[in-house]
Amino acid sequence: GGRKFYRMRGDRDVDVRFGALLLSGRLEETFNGLTFFLEEAGLPDEDINVDGKILLGRLFKKTQFSGELTVKDSTASFDIDVNGAVTKGEIVFDKLTLVDVPVIQKLYDAYERYVLQLPGDTSEGLRFDTAEKVDIALKAVSLLVKGTDLGTLNAPLTIKDGIMTIAPLSGKFSGGDIKGRIEVRAAQSPAHLDAKLSLKDWVYGDFLKALHGHSDIKGKANVNAELTGTGHTVADIENALNGEII
Repeated sequence: GGRKFYRMRGDRDVDVRFGALLLSGRLEETFNGLTFFLEEAGLPDEDINVDGKILLGRLFKKTQFSGELTVKDSTASFDIDVNGAVTKGEIVFDKLTLVDVPVIQKLYDAYERYVLQLPGDTSEGLRFDTAEKVDIALKAVSLLVKGTDLGTLNAPLTIKDGIMTIAPLSGKFSGGDIKGRIEVRAAQSPAHLDAKLSLKDWVYGDFLKALHGHSDIKGKANVNAELTGTGHTVADIENALNGEII
């Protein structure tokens, strides 16, 4: 009545399904376990492209995802370990175009929809599984505005007990120093967002030059924002944002 284990003989081409996500590639036995080399990802979202490999640890206790992803004009490398309900790792964008910043939400939506098989319909409201623990280091080596490199970003993201936190948020943008903290409490209904952000010594002329081509605007500014929002979906929270920006 004990557990049975089977050994794979030889490498082979296989399809692997994680929830609604269909992956095609080659499975090879390596020293650390079975490694799946991704050749094609069947995501029904044309904006997201993935290329990489999946290491299925011995006895399948842990799964490691690593590779490259592209979302519109932004590109990143990723290295993520999934062990039961615990997810750890990093996503490093070598370039993150500001108009693509919503890609972070798109990536989490894809994770929920394709891997966790949660419904794509957001009518049930924003929520994080209270058993889920996530610790992901989000980094952007280059923040781009119309092709101009204006800074960097570090955004450690954690999810625990139904609360998502991005903190400490840090980096540089258009000569200024970024600091902040964002918290989304989705265990309660409706979900609640608190955000505190600051940009010190912002050289706004550089930003306007990249955005509109203006070269005759000079100066620096400090920007501080404290925002709150409540809603059942991300769109609801965005529409209900209130606070002050000075």
